[in-house]
Amino acid sequence: MKEVRYLSKKAWLVFLSVMMLLAMSSPIQASPEGYKEVNLSSVDGKISQDLLPKGAKMDEKVEVIIQFDGDPVLKEFTKAKKQGYKMSQKAQKEHAKGLNNKKKNAKALIAHNNGKVIDSFEKIYNGLYAQVERGDLNKLSKLDEVAAIYPVKPVELHNDTSVPFIGAPDVWEKVVDGVNITGEGISVAIIDTGIDYTHASFGGEGTTEAYQSNDPDVVEEDTFPTAKVVGGWDLLELNMMLVLMILKNVFQNLMLIL
Repeated sequence: MKEVRYLSKKAWLVFLSVMMLLAMSSPIQASPEGYKEVNLSSVDGKISQDLLPKGAKMDEKVEVIIQFDGDPVLKEFTKAKKQGYKMSQKAQKEHAKGLNNKKKNAKALIAHNNGKVIDSFEKIYNGLYAQVERGDLNKLSKLDEVAAIYPVKPVELHNDTSVPFIGAPDVWEKVVDGVNITGEGISVAIIDTGIDYTHASFGGEGTTEAYQSNDPDVVEEDTFPTAKVVGGWDLLELNMMLVLMILKNVFQNLMLIL
């Protein structure tokens, strides 16, 4: 399967976990109408109770989000803006570097105990994404700079609230020249880094096996095009002259439409 993926599935889980943690401290409240409440892990001391269930094996490795004391760059930027001045890029980088330096003890502890730091966050959240043994969680929690430790949990994405939220149903009710604006029958061209055409929504098998077993350097037989993704070009492997010809054709067609 020929494509460039933006993020791995685990990266999405980490991103969504961080977003939920940010919501805990955010003063902004969205309208609860039409939304389901998300139950976050309760924390006993610094460690989420979900990470230390009764009877758990202490040598078992778990993936965690470690929150540190200190505001992330975005919060510092927002505070500066409210005070009437803009935080420079240099100041932002220096603040992020300072936050990262305060994680050295935690990183060393994780590495010393055969753990792994997968990612570090400083911009919108101050924390680490790491894989550690359960038995080392108490050691991490004793570090003064560690504020809390949460598990990385699978999160499912649904569009039952996001579609109404962006106002799509209201647009569908509009009528132009006697036709509802639903998008039905309209072809869409996407200029992007890739698409997962194994996904069921795009006419693929829609299975984890299909996603994980593909070869990113080839297009397997009978996998592309699909009933919904009817064609495409791999612009990275076409010569530049052909790329320019394609783009010229696209823009000429756009000019005719406009």
